Amino acid sequence: VAQLLKDMVIGVGPSVAGSNLPMLRNVLDQTMKRAAKDLKAQPEVEAEMQSTIGEIYMVLEDFEKAKEMHEEALRLRKSVFGETNLWVAASLSALGYAMGGLGKLDEAERNVRLALAIQRNLGGKAPVEAATSLQYLGYILERRKKYSEAEAAYREALEIRRKVHSGDNLFTATLLSDFAKVLRTQNKHAESAVFFREEARMRKGIPGGPRRALAGALASLARELEMVGDLIGAEAAHREELTEERRLSGDKHEFVANSLVLLGRILARADRVEEANQAFSESLEIRKNALGNEHYQTRMSRLEIGRLQAEHGKYEEAAEIIREELELLRAAEGKGEASTNHDFAMILHHLAELQWVQKELVGARPHAEKAWKLYLQHPDWPDNERTHAYQVLHAVLTGLDDQRALESLLQDQIGRMRGNLPADSPELAGLLAQLTLHRLARQEFAAAEATAREALTIREKTSPDDWRTFNSRSQLGGSLLGQKKYAEAE
Repeated sequence: VAQLLKDMVIGVGPSVAGSNLPMLRNVLDQTMKRAAKDLKAQPEVEAEMQSTIGEIYMVLEDFEKAKEMHEEALRLRKSVFGETNLWVAASLSALGYAMGGLGKLDEAERNVRLALAIQRNLGGKAPVEAATSLQYLGYILERRKKYSEAEAAYREALEIRRKVHSGDNLFTATLLSDFAKVLRTQNKHAESAVFFREEARMRKGIPGGPRRALAGALASLARELEMVGDLIGAEAAHREELTEERRLSGDKHEFVANSLVLLGRILARADRVEEANQAFSESLEIRKNALGNEHYQTRMSRLEIGRLQAEHGKYEEAAEIIREELELLRAAEGKGEASTNHDFAMILHHLAELQWVQKELVGARPHAEKAWKLYLQHPDWPDNERTHAYQVLHAVLTGLDDQRALESLLQDQIGRMRGNLPADSPELAGLLAQLTLHRLARQEFAAAEATAREALTIREKTSPDDWRTFNSRSQLGGSLLGQKKYAEAE
C-alpha cells in the first residue's frame, strides 16, 4: 500500500496530492498502525515501510512527519544491519533531507555526508543511492547559500544518473530541475537554460508524468532564455507553457492568466504591442472574473497594460490607470488594509515603474522607496520581484539625480548580495563599479578606491580580458589620481 501511494504521489506531483492530504494522511496512519502490529517481528520490513512512508511525506513537504518516519527506519536498520550498511546509509540520507526541509542544516549536512561516505566505501555498489545522497547534499548546500558547492554536488549526481538511467525518468528530470535552479541562482543563465530545456524534453517523454511540472520547466526555460536575450526562444517556450496550462486548467484559470502575463512581457520587449496588449488584456479579464477588480493580481495585469501604453505614447490611458490605482491605495489605507505583505509591495513597485515611464518621478519615489524597504525587511520574498523593486527605485532616483540616495541604495543592494552570492560574483562586481562611479562623481576618492579595487579583483579573476575589467582599472586610476597618488595611478 505504501509503495502504491508513493508512486501515485510522485506521479501526480505534490500540489495535486496535497489537495487530497487529509485522505492521504488517514491512509498513511492506518498503514503505519497495521505495520506496527503485523511487522513487529520483522524489523527490516517495518523499516522499509517507515522509509517508504517517510519518502511520501517528503514529496508532500511535510518534513516533520518525514523526519519521524526516517528516524524510526534508521533505528530499526541499525538494530538489524549495524552502522555501515547500505540500508542504514539510505535512511541517514533521507533523514538529512528531511532535516534540511526543517532548516536544521548542520545536522542535515552531517547525516547526508555520512551516508555518502558509506555509499562511496561500498566501491561503486550503490551508484543510484550515491546519486540520491549527492542530490540531497546539493539541496542542503543550496539552502546554506554555498552555491558553487551545491552545483558540484548536483553535477556529480547528474553524471551518475545518466550512466545508470539511459531513458527518460522522473528522478533525472527532478535532478535536472534542481541543477538548473542553482545555476540560475549564480546568474549562469545560458547553462541553466540548457538543463531546463533538457528537463522539459525529458518530462514530455515520460508517459503519465506530472504535466504541471512540465509547465513549470517550460516557464523556467523561457525566463532563462529571456535573460540571455533570446526572445524568440523565450516566446516559443512561453507559448508552449500556455498551451499546457490551458489543457490542464481550462481557459479561465489563474495559471493561464500568469502565463499570459509572462508571454505579454516578452512580446512587449519585442515591440509587438498589439499582441502584448491582447495577452495582458486576456489575463486581466480572467483575473477580474476569478478574483475581483481589487485583487492584487488583477491590479498587476492592469499595471502591465498601463506600462505598455505609456511606453508607446498612450499617456492619457496610462494616466487613467495610475489614477485608478492611487484611488485603490488610498481606499485601502483609509480602511487600514494597506499592509506589509508581498502583494502590497508588488503593487507599489509596479505602480512606481508606471509612474517613472510617465515621467512622474516625484510621485513614483515614495512608492518605490516603500516597496524597497519592505523587501529589505523580508529576505524570503521572491528574488526576481526584489530585483525589479531595486531597479525601479534606482531608475527613479537616477531621474531625480539624487546621488546620496543612489549610493545608499547601492550599499543596501551590495550588502544583500554579499549574503546571497559568491565573493567573486560578476553581479557583485557590477554593483561595486556603480558605487565607485557615484563616489568619484562626489569626489570621495578614498572610498571610491576601496570599491574600485574590490570590483577589479573580482573581474581580473572571472573575466580578465573583458572591457568591464579595463573599466574597473580606469576607475581605480581615477580614484588614485584624485588622492594625488600619481605613481600608483600610472
